[in-house]
Amino acid sequence: MNRKQVIRLALFGAVCTAIFSSSIAQQSLTGTYILISGETTLTLTLDQRDTRLSGSLASTTGVAYSLEGQIIGASGAGVCSGADGFTYFETFVSDNQLTLKLIEPGQNNVPDYDKAQYLLFYKQQIDENARATTGSVTRQLFEKPADSEQSANKPDAVSGHQTVKAIASNEVSDPSWGFSFVLPSGWVQQKTSEGAILGHSVISGMILVLPHTSENMQQMQQELAQGLQEEGSYLTLNGTLIHMGQNTLSGDYSGTMNGIPVKAKGIGVLSPYGGGAYLIAVSSPDKLNAELTIPLESIARNLQFLKTEISDLMQYFAGNWSTFTTNTTTWICFAPNGGYSEQYEAVYSGNTTDGYGSVTGNWGAASQDNSQGRWGVQGNRESGQIIVSLNNGNRIVYNYKVHQENGKKYYKEYWINGSLYSKE
Repeated sequence: MNRKQVIRLALFGAVCTAIFSSSIAQQSLTGTYILISGETTLTLTLDQRDTRLSGSLASTTGVAYSLEGQIIGASGAGVCSGADGFTYFETFVSDNQLTLKLIEPGQNNVPDYDKAQYLLFYKQQIDENARATTGSVTRQLFEKPADSEQSANKPDAVSGHQTVKAIASNEVSDPSWGFSFVLPSGWVQQKTSEGAILGHSVISGMILVLPHTSENMQQMQQELAQGLQEEGSYLTLNGTLIHMGQNTLSGDYSGTMNGIPVKAKGIGVLSPYGGGAYLIAVSSPDKLNAELTIPLESIARNLQFLKTEISDLMQYFAGNWSTFTTNTTTWICFAPNGGYSEQYEAVYSGNTTDGYGSVTGNWGAASQDNSQGRWGVQGNRESGQIIVSLNNGNRIVYNYKVHQENGKKYYKEYWINGSLYSKE
């Protein structure tokens, strides 16, 4: 993620300050909550008295658990006990929704957060929206084992992205992204030239949804591992990246944004058509919790990638192209999904002399820039134009012609606007 096309830190100025300073409303957890999965209904009853939290969790299959815990800030945490043992729990409430996070005990009975599972409940009423997509979690806890053949035929919860555009009033998309997603309940969004910023009135932090142009998992993994380094702000990967599915990676980050200490969770999703999306939940270190990570993961699971029909000529030129001079390097990526990115670096150095011509020192200067947009091509494999529409509204026209030497044409080398580029 160390590229300006991922995050221009202008996103983090007033936006960061405003969102980080938002307070989490104190909302009582007392009430009855319902989750429906198939023919099974789960009923969660909670009773909050000052900082003490108690309750029960029951299933129509006859399984029952008791809950005992404490209120910490706006959330609850404690132990969920039943006849077959116990698990730790955390609760997070937003409007009429409550998320129950169940954390298995690990070594020495310490909570193992790598084995955390989530259940989404709705308060006081049985709603069709409560038919959770977390059926596998529910079956593990409350139901009889599912038929193995049926289970084997179910799509992966993360990798089974839809290719048909959803019809929803709260859908967020852009023609240059190659994907769309549905805005989580209670969240608002603002589109920028880089992607979308999501915020919430009572949840501290924000979620960034940003397109990328990686062509494969290896490229995406490299970018996620690099983190973010730009203009005094940075995010560094803590530990290693985790596979959430065959086309999805996630990692935990920490760093600063405009001098403010932050923690973040980043998810990279690769589109089956090339490119994809980066999703980043970022907040102050003490407020990066399930209130941010649950909607982040939900968006990642439900991204809908759009297949862009491109011409044979676009398929031919799609890829990474580079050119070098003594002091400069330029890389251009024409992504198969129509995305475009360019990176330019220049390094100059020399000596300083006195009035007698003697060397008194040396100097060096470096600069870099990059840009992002969409591209198209017209012409043929011999010559033509590649036309780029940048996200900032500008337009670039690349005139290209195949490189020839001694009557032989080299179709992986092209003169583009006067410079010789090679396809990697």
